[in-house]
Amino acid sequence: MACRLFAARGRTPRIVCESDEHGAIADLIGAWLGVGLVPAFAGRYAGPATGAWIAVDSPDCRRTVTLYWGAGSHLSPAARLMRSALTAWDWTS
Repeated sequence: MACRLFAARGRTPRIVCESDEHGAIADLIGAWLGVGLVPAFAGRYAGPATGAWIAVDSPDCRRTVTLYWGAGSHLSPAARLMRSALTAWDWTS
């Protein structure tokens, strides 16, 4: 995602670290080790504000979030309800 955003503006990012762990990203940014592109919902879990959040609104700025569960594994009633709700959701709107 980051490369597409920068390329559209004639720039090349210098990516030193990539992570899907939002807490780790927040810690790295909080230690003044760079900036990060994270989905908006990550802000709710970043802990104490140690930086600034700026919304990036671009057609190229999209993130795929995947629901995963083990085949044949036991799911709690709450997990089954969540899976049913998410798989029935109209994701096109």
